[in-house]
Amino acid sequence: MDKTEIRSRMRAMLKGLSPEEKEQLDHMLFLNTSSHPLLLKAGCIYAYASLSHEAGTGELLSWILSSGKRLALPRVEGASMAFYYVSSPKDLVKGAFGILEPNEMCQKACEKDAPVLVPGLAFTAAGQRLGKGGGYYDRFLAGEPLHRRIGIAYGFQLTKLLPEEPHDMRVQEIITPEGTVTRQINTAKAVTEKRESHVNGNRKKSQGGLVSPWENGNVRKK
Repeated sequence: MDKTEIRSRMRAMLKGLSPEEKEQLDHMLFLNTSSHPLLLKAGCIYAYASLSHEAGTGELLSWILSSGKRLALPRVEGASMAFYYVSSPKDLVKGAFGILEPNEMCQKACEKDAPVLVPGLAFTAAGQRLGKGGGYYDRFLAGEPLHRRIGIAYGFQLTKLLPEEPHDMRVQEIITPEGTVTRQINTAKAVTEKRESHVNGNRKKSQGGLVSPWENGNVRKK
């Protein structure tokens, strides 16, 4: 399949998730992400405010700030993208492509080695990534080589092989609800066993489908 066909297939699978399925996957993803050793140690994390049909980051963004870390989110600026510090959902406005972005009052992030959480429609264990086609993350990551690149996805978004062009930037890890894939070494089994024990014993009751303050619909437009 070419990139267009893979994007179409993955979008259909993402939209096919029920609200209950997505809530459970997002919570498992949060547990795996928030317990990642690098993210636990990081003083600043470059992340993203997820769209409704993406692997959800709402719980994670709240955790980053409540942990005393700095949170930086991307803003599209013409053909490029830059990250800006935010301290609350109130700092966000609806920007390019309907994505929530830091407003014009936010300060530009300056860390050159902070971990970057990278969205995508599909990934491989080798770190290949298929985005939406705009190339914004590829251009940003190409100019910021010291950042640790961590893909965020559901397990079904992992595939064996993806079409790849010279400008496509790979990630170094992928975190899913099932575990973590690092440089073709799948550690999902050990991680999943640990997470399942944690979830079964400690998971909070569902919030009844409440919309995260980090999601579209709760933020003013530009």
